[in-house]
Amino acid sequence: MPTRRSLIATAVAALTGGLVGLPARAFAQKGLRPGGGLGPRGAEPVTEAFERALAEAAKTGRPVDLEAGVYTIESLRLPAGTTLRGAPGATVIRAAGSEPPLSASRVDGIRLRDLWFEGPGGKTGNGKGAGDQALFAAETVRGLHIRDCTFARAPGLGVRLTDVGGRIEACRIEGAGRIGLFALDCDYLTVTGSVVSDCGDGGILVWRSRIGEDGAQLRGNRIFRIRAESGGTGQNGNGINLYRAGNVIVAENTVVDCAFSAIRANSASDVQILSNQCLRSGETAIYAEFAFQGAVISGNLVDGAANGISVTNFNQGGRLASVTGNIVRNLKPAGPYRTDPPGFGIGIAVEADAAITGNVVEGAPLAGLWLGFGAYLRDIVASANVIRDTDYGIAVSVVDGAGPVVIAQNLIRNARRGAIVGFRQATPATGDLATGGAEAWRGLTITGNRVTG
Repeated sequence: MPTRRSLIATAVAALTGGLVGLPARAFAQKGLRPGGGLGPRGAEPVTEAFERALAEAAKTGRPVDLEAGVYTIESLRLPAGTTLRGAPGATVIRAAGSEPPLSASRVDGIRLRDLWFEGPGGKTGNGKGAGDQALFAAETVRGLHIRDCTFARAPGLGVRLTDVGGRIEACRIEGAGRIGLFALDCDYLTVTGSVVSDCGDGGILVWRSRIGEDGAQLRGNRIFRIRAESGGTGQNGNGINLYRAGNVIVAENTVVDCAFSAIRANSASDVQILSNQCLRSGETAIYAEFAFQGAVISGNLVDGAANGISVTNFNQGGRLASVTGNIVRNLKPAGPYRTDPPGFGIGIAVEADAAITGNVVEGAPLAGLWLGFGAYLRDIVASANVIRDTDYGIAVSVVDGAGPVVIAQNLIRNARRGAIVGFRQATPATGDLATGGAEAWRGLTITGNRVTG
């Protein structure tokens, strides 16, 4: 059976393979509003006129202003320094075939504003057979700036960026058959104030071919209704997905109704996930998993999920986290697939080298906090948390080989099956340690907790 890691590797190959096939010749073209032979012609392609207009603009460095209307384009590459502007909400760039109508490769200083991109014939994307077809693609570009643009009903991807540095601001990406924005091996890309909705497999993906520094900042975006039409157990269906991308900041986003995670960081070190709203996630709302080192997860609100926040996979090198000041509530005991024990319904789960402090967890069907699994537990402090309405307030691994844990100054109310209970894997192995007996377990310190209800 293929593993999640092998499926992700296959996905990287599928998403990047089409980049080699970009047209070899570099088109140049400008659209002058008053003349130059370029104007909207509806379904009739304007590729040649667009090419001439861009070439003329490239000579003088002037911006290209497009009238309102529909411009059907087969495939054009933008020359260096292109500034292309439309009439807000009224200038439509429509794809005439399977290639992106506009693309950029090995040029710098590309600026797009107030353009509406849509798939061939305005058809709704469904992702089937679409591969990496995108409405706009850029490769090896610095100084890309896309603002106030819409990318609607892409067959595959709304926007595909590879080795790009720049900004995407105040854009809309909606109805992509597969992924809204796919950024691979990019250089400190910024995505702010944008809306991504109704995509088949993913919202915003920041990936790298191998583990390394990425530096993307994803701030103040709204992401809604992300499905997982290609299936799997987490490689699809995420609002924001980081893979191998280090030094990324994900802050102040609203992520709603995702089939799996609102925010998922896989093998992404030194990531900060700050002050996001994560509503109605199908699986784990916020995930830091696999071979990461360093995650700050702070000030987030999770309302509705199968699990709240998971910081896991110490067995594969996942370690070093601060989980502070989050609110996790209204969890459910079931997820989108049948999972191994302990199952779903956990507020916050961590495994190694972590502080869990000042969080509030309410309504976690299984456990408020889950500390370690089997021998995969090391150097955890869980303190000053408020845990309410759950079966187990805090579940902590007590198998041989489990490392040091301090559980202190927590307030636990209405823990139906025990406030603090030791577990061997997914099986309870102690009574309620909140009332005594922790000294029997090497490395376990329990002090100053308050249990009510």
